[in-house]
Amino acid sequence: PLWTATVGLVIAGFGWMTGDSQRMHQGLALMTTLATMWFLFFGTLFLFSCILRIVVWCFHKIRS
Repeated sequence: PLWTATVGLVIAGFGWMTGDSQRMHQGLALMTTLATMWFLFFGTLFLFSCILRIVVWCFHKIRS
């Protein structure tokens, strides 16, 4: 995820230096899309682990 964000930043920076606004927007779009994807992925993973932990805790409470 880090290298893809870096690539997006490089593309955006290159577009900004050369005055190519389309390339700049493409680089920024690439960065934001990847950031959103990774955020959703880790968010879902985190939520799932929390739910699993609660379920396991409840299960232990019921059993004891």
